Amino acid sequence: MTHAQNTPDQIAPSLKTLGVGGGLSLVAAILAMVLFVMPAEYGVDPLGAGRLMGITGLSADVDAEEAAEQSRAAARDRAPVTQEFKIFLAPQHGLEFKLDVGAGEPIHYSWRIDGQPVEYDLHGEPFDGPEGYFESYATGTGTGGNGWFITPFDGTHGWYLNNQSDQLAVFTATVTGYFEEQQSR
Repeated sequence: MTHAQNTPDQIAPSLKTLGVGGGLSLVAAILAMVLFVMPAEYGVDPLGAGRLMGITGLSADVDAEEAAEQSRAAARDRAPVTQEFKIFLAPQHGLEFKLDVGAGEPIHYSWRIDGQPVEYDLHGEPFDGPEGYFESYATGTGTGGNGWFITPFDGTHGWYLNNQSDQLAVFTATVTGYFEEQQSR
């Protein structure tokens, strides 16, 4: 003996369900565009997520990639430079200390302040970037630090230092890498 089972007819989703699903899909598509496509394909990174994931400018034209590779090849043909810099910071005064460095170059640094802690911002500014654009690598208030980074672009890379104390502060930095010249202003 067989029993016949009745299956309920499938119910079509409501307009509200379709609207919510479509809206969520649209939001997901916009997020994917802003977080992944714009940084990787166009080099536009409004949220900074592309830089954090290392995908900014992945589709840069071949000429830029070739130039970066030539720079790295040239770096292998020369020894890195190690140089110590000493800068006197007047009380209640700030200044920038920068080096001209090509894209893709490794920079190792160690710095200290003799005197009161200073505000610092280790950052870079591209030579051909928009007015006022810079990328910070390390910021804070202190009497020293060390580390390394690979320069993301051709430009000036270095420190902004602000001595807010009433005493002279002496900034001493030892930098190893492939840099062209020192600038301070």
